[in-house]
Amino acid sequence: MRAAKLSAPALTWLVALLLSLGCSSREIRRPTYEDEGGEAPVAEQTEAPTVARITEEPFVWEVSKDGKTSHIMGTIHVGVTLDEALPPRLQDAAANARVVMLEIDPSDVDPAVMLAAARLPEGERQDQLYTPGVWHEIANQLNTTMNEQTLRTLRPWFTMLMLLQTVVGRMHDGAPPEGMDMTLFRMAGEVGVTMRPLETVQDQVNALASPPDAEVARMVSDMIEGMQAGQNELELLLEAYRSADLARIGMILLDPDEREMAPEFHAALIDRRNEAWMAPLQEELVQGDAFIAVGLGHLVGPEGILARLRNVGYTVDRTR
Repeated sequence: MRAAKLSAPALTWLVALLLSLGCSSREIRRPTYEDEGGEAPVAEQTEAPTVARITEEPFVWEVSKDGKTSHIMGTIHVGVTLDEALPPRLQDAAANARVVMLEIDPSDVDPAVMLAAARLPEGERQDQLYTPGVWHEIANQLNTTMNEQTLRTLRPWFTMLMLLQTVVGRMHDGAPPEGMDMTLFRMAGEVGVTMRPLETVQDQVNALASPPDAEVARMVSDMIEGMQAGQNELELLLEAYRSADLARIGMILLDPDEREMAPEFHAALIDRRNEAWMAPLQEELVQGDAFIAVGLGHLVGPEGILARLRNVGYTVDRTR
């Protein structure tokens, strides 16, 4: 018997987990600037009018121990800009930090390398993991991104990322705004702050590739069958983020029933990475004055980074 479908809130949970991935955008690349006559870059000229709202209680925590204090920020990698997510005083904290830590180095993301890592073994086909109707819809959703013949040769996790981009793309008239982690990366480069990744791009790809294809294919099927509901719920999730509603987001990310439907996916994408990150995190926290930004899904719950840090003696308080 087929496992129960993901509900509409569960689709939001799934999207939230995917939005916790530093490599979730195929468009990440090194930023380039045009400097004409010493004037400010074009992007900076248009930044101020596009700011929607800064949250009064952002998803940033002060972490301290032995007189050393740092900041940890929970991000959503697409759909919300850094100006929406951080008030100026905390942007200043990032710009003047000793080190900025992100999940990965965004400049190392190479879509071609990811595509190569997503290939199924010779003789296997992705379409065989779905019903004909679901596969037809997947191919239709992605027909402007990739031809069906190539899509058949790829693993479901890569298809899931492409579908996520389709959902996000439909929420914007043009290209989505620059992700806040990419903005932090660019800011660190401009002001000369050291940037340290918590893991390599290959580590993140390995995490994506580790859950069984059958489990991820089921998630893709449910995502396809509830695409419009998922988009609607994603809009609500982003609004909850903008309004700093931690309780509401926690209800999505910590729902045990939804996690149970995709246990290996959650363990690989969240729990095992959280455990692996504790060593590099503490290497910087012991020195203090670090600004750390990771997907919000990594911070919440008893296995989240914040709880893990409290368990080893850190004081963790949400900034106000």
